[in-house]
Amino acid sequence: MIGGVVLISGPEYLPLVAAAILYINLVTDGLPALALGIAPPDPDIMERPPRDPKESVFSWDVKAFIALALIVEIPFFFFLFYHELYDIRHARKKTFFLFIIIELIIALNFRSMRYSIFKLAPHKWLVLAILSADCFDDHLDPVPSNPRTVFEIINPLF
Repeated sequence: MIGGVVLISGPEYLPLVAAAILYINLVTDGLPALALGIAPPDPDIMERPPRDPKESVFSWDVKAFIALALIVEIPFFFFLFYHELYDIRHARKKTFFLFIIIELIIALNFRSMRYSIFKLAPHKWLVLAILSADCFDDHLDPVPSNPRTVFEIINPLF
């Protein structure tokens, strides 16, 4: 998405700067990844045949998930960014928060490739990790008593 916007509109319309991407990676990937690492196994894990050791980690279902995510997310990101392009800072903020929301939704859904979140509920550590990431993001919203936001205080971020 970022490369596409730069190719179409030029580098002055970069949707996310490096500091914003780093923040997204640290907040949305750190604790949720640790929580997914200690998640209980799928209920039918012992009934499945062993995975072929020659098979790639990127099996057809993982490739299909990635392709579907790209097909759904990229047009949505482009629409949101270009719809708000009259104010580049506002467009970057919306894109930034959308990236965070989508990353946390993916973390919820990635507990199992076979079962949805409705069939295999997330465990407490994953819920706590997502809530903590959400708490970090709440500090980036404008505070009513102070019209300045963290985005304005930390200029290199946006």
